[in-house]
Amino acid sequence: MTCALVAYDLCTKSPVKAKNMLIIQLLIIQVVTFIGLVLALRKLLYADSARALRRLERLNAQSGKKLEELRRKSEEAEKEYLEKIDHARREAEKIKELARAEAEEFKTKTLNKAEEEASRILAQARSTEEAIRSEIASQMRLESIEIASKLITKVFDAKTIQDNHKILVDELISGIERLNPDRIESGINEAEVVSAYSLNSLKLQKLENILSKKAGYRIHLKQKIDKKIIAGIILKIGNLIIDGSILNKLKEAKEELERNIT
Repeated sequence: MTCALVAYDLCTKSPVKAKNMLIIQLLIIQVVTFIGLVLALRKLLYADSARALRRLERLNAQSGKKLEELRRKSEEAEKEYLEKIDHARREAEKIKELARAEAEEFKTKTLNKAEEEASRILAQARSTEEAIRSEIASQMRLESIEIASKLITKVFDAKTIQDNHKILVDELISGIERLNPDRIESGINEAEVVSAYSLNSLKLQKLENILSKKAGYRIHLKQKIDKKIIAGIILKIGNLIIDGSILNKLKEAKEELERNIT
């Protein structure tokens, strides 16, 4: 009510000043609204990143528990191995008292059998350990790639991803133009292109023309849309697969990091 009275008073005294005051008030409201939107978006992105980090922490904790279980099994196998060796030696000493020659032969057989059994147990434990390690590593690779894909779609807007999609498509087409024709399997007259976004008729025609020229005969191109690859395309022609997607680049980056770490 006070603001309305002031505005009315200003209008009666000076229309220009009243107009300026209204403009200033509108600008203040727009600035406050913009700041609120920025803070809300920032909170949303932070919450998604925090959930992803907590998920990785849970995976690390699970991996730690499984590794601890592997160590316990290895210790039990080693203990069992030592007990078998000790038991075999005691048996050999008892038999040695009855007949030296027979005891020596039996001792050798018993020790060999015990060592073979212990080796088998240890080999089985190592095989189980390697299988669990491989399973954990495979699961973590899949989880980390999935999380990275989700983060990309959360952090970057649709226009940015589509712009990168166009760049990746052009890069793959340039790569196919440099492709050795011998790599294209003879007799294949149909190819499939998997794309994150629908390719226009000009791009499809250009791809068909390049492939047909490389093969020496007409190759028809079939398009399939798959949003999971995020951006870029995958070309499949016979046994030849050329992957130019962001999902594949994430997998290659993950493998490169693992090689550098090891």
